[in-house]
Amino acid sequence: MIMKDHHRHYLTFAFWGLFLVIVLLLNIVQDFERTVIGSYIGGAIHWFNGKPLYYSGGTGFLYFPHSAILSGLFAFFPKQISYSICLSTLVLFLAFSVFTFVKNLYNKNTSQYFLFYSLVTIPIAFSSATVGQFNITVIATMLLASTSIYKEKWNIAVFWMVLGFALKPIVLVFLLLCWAVYRPLWLKMAIGMVLFLLFPFLFQYPTYVLEQYKGCYQMLTIAHEVGVTGTNWAQLFGFFSHFSLEITSSFIQTVIRMLMALVTLVIALRIKLIATHRETVIYILGLSACYLMLFNPRTENSTYVVLAPTIASLWIASGYNLKNYMSLSCFLAALISVMSYYISNLIIPGHSSWAAPIAAIIISINLMIYYFKFEKRIGVKRQITEGCAELV
Repeated sequence: MIMKDHHRHYLTFAFWGLFLVIVLLLNIVQDFERTVIGSYIGGAIHWFNGKPLYYSGGTGFLYFPHSAILSGLFAFFPKQISYSICLSTLVLFLAFSVFTFVKNLYNKNTSQYFLFYSLVTIPIAFSSATVGQFNITVIATMLLASTSIYKEKWNIAVFWMVLGFALKPIVLVFLLLCWAVYRPLWLKMAIGMVLFLLFPFLFQYPTYVLEQYKGCYQMLTIAHEVGVTGTNWAQLFGFFSHFSLEITSSFIQTVIRMLMALVTLVIALRIKLIATHRETVIYILGLSACYLMLFNPRTENSTYVVLAPTIASLWIASGYNLKNYMSLSCFLAALISVMSYYISNLIIPGHSSWAAPIAAIIISINLMIYYFKFEKRIGVKRQITEGCAELV
């Protein structure tokens, strides 16, 4: 029996509803002790009371002042209520972003693809959602910005990217890549970043805001060094460190990151020329996600929710058949993203993050396969055009 579209939608929304209920119940039972929401709300309370947001050590509140301001929406209710509202907002925001992305980029069989995207995204998002990490806002704003870019609604795209950046700095990778690739964003994004810098001054005295910007810079610098020198991070250098290929030099890691950022930019610019608008939007989302997973110094297992939509996109493009290399590799990437903590500890006890980068490596390889497919396709079109010209 073939399921009707509206039945698929009901089923998918039921999955999201069940996901939300599980997230809330787990936290209520544990009295919200495992969440990091306290860090966001604590930052909000500090901000509105004019107290410092940052302290040394590269831990604690690791976000821009904007995140503290926006977290103020949840800060002035009793703990159980504010934490529940924040967790619910994160899950619903992710569901909304996935639905909006699929609805606009897959205008045929939307219910089928929404269901599939959700089945891939929900398990990978579980660890972030249960602890209330803003990794959820990273991928949600990236999906909504990608949708706006696809629809050529540039102002709205800027809004989503700047909002994502304000909530968690790692959105910068996606923001810069889109800014470089899409000409209509050049001026609009510059204006958006100016407004971003001015936003905190609406909520506190200038001297206090400037002090927090200074503290934010110092904190990000220290946090970067902690990421570079640590080995139990779910990024490429953390992966290498478990196989006698440890690179602890901040300078060398930075050089490698800059070179790979340049390669990523070149590929994105080339994709813009050889792929369709829709393919480019999906591809740049994937490029950004892979770069973040592999080269952000403080990538954690839970950060891999950012990779989930790209896994789903490639899986759909491969036709779901697990006998197909692409489908099988996407299945493995999804499985590793969900189970990386357990896989890592099972093989190397006491080390919980080294397996996750394998998922990003697999997806990066698949993206390069598609890059060469696009190049081959444009080559065939060129040959046909030249052949037709000779006939004329």
